[in-house]
Amino acid sequence: DRICVGTDSERSTGPDGNPVVHPRRVTQIGIEMNSRRLMVAAAGCVAAMMVLGPAQAQEKDYAMVKGWRVFSGPAAIAGGDMCYASKDNGSVELRLATEGTGEWMIGMPYYEDGEIQGQFGFVASGDYMEHATFSASNGWAYMVLPAPEALKDSDVVSLALDRGTQEFDLSGSAAAMTKVEECVANGGKPPRK
Repeated sequence: DRICVGTDSERSTGPDGNPVVHPRRVTQIGIEMNSRRLMVAAAGCVAAMMVLGPAQAQEKDYAMVKGWRVFSGPAAIAGGDMCYASKDNGSVELRLATEGTGEWMIGMPYYEDGEIQGQFGFVASGDYMEHATFSASNGWAYMVLPAPEALKDSDVVSLALDRGTQEFDLSGSAAAMTKVEECVANGGKPPRK
C-alpha cells in the first residue's frame, strides 16, 4: 500500500489499480513542506530572540546565595547597570536592587509603563500594608524602599500590584543583599573561581 499525497492530477494508477504518487513529486512536496516549516520555525526563533534576547542577554549571573540569584544587568528605572538579588515565590519573581548608594529598590513584573499605585508591607498577606508608588518600565515595577534594613530583619515581604497580594519569603535576604553590595563593588563581574 502506498500513501497518496497531492492532487488527483499528480497521481497515477499502479498495476493493482490503486492510486500511486510519483516518488519524485512526493520528495518535492516533502522538501517544500519542510522548507516552509523551517522558515516558520526560524522566524519564530528570531522573533523570540528579539523579544527575550536583549533583556536576558544583558543579565550576568554573579552568584547564588541561600536561594537568591545575584546578578548584574540594566538599571531598573534609569540608565546604567545595577546589581540585583531575585527570588521566586512560585508565581512571581521578586527583585531587590541597588547601585551602591545605600538606596534599595524592590520590584516584581508589571507589563505597563508609568507610575502605578500598589501596596507593600513586611507582614503576611492580609495584614497591614502601606500604599506605595511604583515606577514601571521594561516589564518591571520598582519602588524605593523607605527602610531597606527591614529586608534583612523581616521574615516576609508582601507586594500588591495587578496580580493580587504576592508574599515572598525573605530567608537568606541579608546574605543576598551583602552579595549584591559586593557585586556593585566589583562592577558586576563575578569573582574568579
